[in-house]
Amino acid sequence: NSGIRTPELMLLFGLGHEPIVSQGWVSPLYGIKEVAPVVSVVSHGQARTDFFTLIVPRKLEAPLPRFTVKSADLDPLNTGFVVVEQTGENCEQVDEIRWTNGAQPSWRRTSL
Repeated sequence: NSGIRTPELMLLFGLGHEPIVSQGWVSPLYGIKEVAPVVSVVSHGQARTDFFTLIVPRKLEAPLPRFTVKSADLDPLNTGFVVVEQTGENCEQVDEIRWTNGAQPSWRRTSL
């Protein structure tokens, strides 16, 4: 996976999707514009693609977790299964997240 690190969190992107950080803007109040970083991910040469992004609270020195999309329906908003490795306080656990049309997502954590 590839990602962007900050001192307190990581943004991870699926395989083949490289993030780019560029200058952008935010507006905390109407009429006020402030410089802010913008993260973009582009996919080339594909007529259709799905982007999966994982936001992980993690200290800067912690290892980069790995996540894999195990399955996704033709419409990943409908059904999917993702595995995230190196989670938990000591980065020694695996999370599995599943979702199915209309049901609450299920989550399970196991040790490595």
